[in-house]
Amino acid sequence: MPEVDTAATTAEDPQSSFDAFYRATRQRLFEFLYALTGNAAEAQDVLHEAYARAWQRWSTVREYDAPEAWMRTVARRIAVSRWRRARNAVFAHRRAGPPTTCRDPTRTVSRSSPRSPGSRSSNAPPSCCTTSATCRSRPSPGRRGHPRAP
Repeated sequence: MPEVDTAATTAEDPQSSFDAFYRATRQRLFEFLYALTGNAAEAQDVLHEAYARAWQRWSTVREYDAPEAWMRTVARRIAVSRWRRARNAVFAHRRAGPPTTCRDPTRTVSRSSPRSPGSRSSNAPPSCCTTSATCRSRPSPGRRGHPRAP
């Protein structure tokens, strides 16, 4: 496993030393993350985020004895955080059920009125709402900028 000589790259500009580090470590880190996540796309996303963090702190990271070890630790922590976030979202979804929305944009709500059949009426609440006040308290995206109906 070839290591990047940080002593030789210290004299270089940060861009070229980071590029050399990236070229030397990207495949090993990708393989590590692919084994950890089991998903190539997830491994690439995590690796991209880890390299972005390394670039932000490159002046410090390149001075470490083993910058690849730092990268491996950061990437592992990012992958575990994403896994926990996904797991918690699944548990929350199981506990609370799917999120409910007041208005369904694919559905037209109509009532008998002098208007033409199938026309949308802002006074009648959709069937998912208990009262018309509930629907007015949660306006649809198109009505957020407009004043509320009396």
